[in-house]
Amino acid sequence: MELVSVIIPAYNAELYVGNAIESVLAQTYHHLEIIVVDDGSTDDTWESIRAIHDSRIQMTKNEGNHGPAAARNCGMKACHGDWVAFLDSDDWWHPMRIEKLLALAYRTSAHLVADDLWLIENGRERPWTTYLKDAGVAWRDTHLLTCHELASNDLGMLKPIVQRLFLIQNEIQYLESMRHEDFIFLLDCLQKNPLMVVTPEPLYFYRNRRGSLSASVATTGAKWLETVEYLEKRYSLREDLADIIRYYRKLAEQALFVGQVRSHIEQRQWTGVTNAFFSQREMWPLFGNWLIRAAKRKIQKTRASI
Repeated sequence: MELVSVIIPAYNAELYVGNAIESVLAQTYHHLEIIVVDDGSTDDTWESIRAIHDSRIQMTKNEGNHGPAAARNCGMKACHGDWVAFLDSDDWWHPMRIEKLLALAYRTSAHLVADDLWLIENGRERPWTTYLKDAGVAWRDTHLLTCHELASNDLGMLKPIVQRLFLIQNEIQYLESMRHEDFIFLLDCLQKNPLMVVTPEPLYFYRNRRGSLSASVATTGAKWLETVEYLEKRYSLREDLADIIRYYRKLAEQALFVGQVRSHIEQRQWTGVTNAFFSQREMWPLFGNWLIRAAKRKIQKTRASI
């Protein structure tokens, strides 16, 4: 039976990390090691982890906060499993997640296996949709994911289990100096031409928490542009990735524009809103699409809360 290493980075997650760990301990697949990395928390995260007693749990604590990428890398250096899985400290798993993903890996001989994610607003009990549905993806069966689909469908939030030997042989780890590290990690994996399969069954529960890293950074256009500029430098000679990078530049510019307009609206700077629209008319269709998608999300979240 193969060992699965579960890496949980945690920063100021005292209210959530216990639930994340318990969801791993509740897995129907039991041959696990759980590595929890407290990334310099200033609350009672460390005590919350220590309160859970199981011989499969390993704890480590960073001096200072270095970010989720550094915490995951720390966990990968300490792990011994045949497979590596990542769980954010404010999320949780379906009890059969590892069992089902491993079965799919064995059946397809895949190096990476991912599932859909339930999206849940913090404080709510019911998901408002799934990640693939929100991205407009309608896969009904197991799907072989390519680099182009990763970018064109904006699927950087997928949380695959990964063969540890594949990561070691290709010297792949999380990039610690960059946001959107999940997308870059997956792109680094996929450009090595492994088999990555995705099941449309949602087995991962993703909590969107106001103030969390994912909630605050995802809409920051400047961070998107920073990521794009990194990709342009790193993959400048890869013609097969050129359209992916161009697509992400378009997303980054859209995010930056939307952020500027929202900021002007929140501050009631109507002249700023007008100037932004008329100085960047090429953004009108993109902004319209974003507005429609935001409205649909609002409706879905409201229905889920009733």
